Amino acid sequence: MKTLNISSLIPERDKVDFGNGVVLEFISRREMDPTDIAKTKAIENQIRDAQKMLDEAEDNDGRLAAVNQLNDALGNSLRLIIAGLTDETLAGLKMGLRGEILRWWGEQNKGDLAPKNGAGPDQPQPS
Repeated sequence: MKTLNISSLIPERDKVDFGNGVVLEFISRREMDPTDIAKTKAIENQIRDAQKMLDEAEDNDGRLAAVNQLNDALGNSLRLIIAGLTDETLAGLKMGLRGEILRWWGEQNKGDLAPKNGAGPDQPQPS
């Protein structure tokens, strides 16, 4: 008789060290439930809308509003992917760094949710 240990299906969590003694764990896409996935898609749309708004802004007020919207959306995304992220720690992250953290996380989780002919997330795709 074989036993499946569920923890063997969940990858070891990557960590983020904020350099001030705070070390937190990333949540992988594999650990997310459908509600989390829907939230990430909604936030991706908010980020895209804010970037478009920034590109089209004709004055400083418009640019500032777009930047604030973009910064908020990036922060909301980080709250979903970093377990235990506090408002204080998030406030210490500049917008560019927030984007880089998200980009890094995306690279680490690339393909985790894509269906592969009924195979699990770790199966190689045909070339």
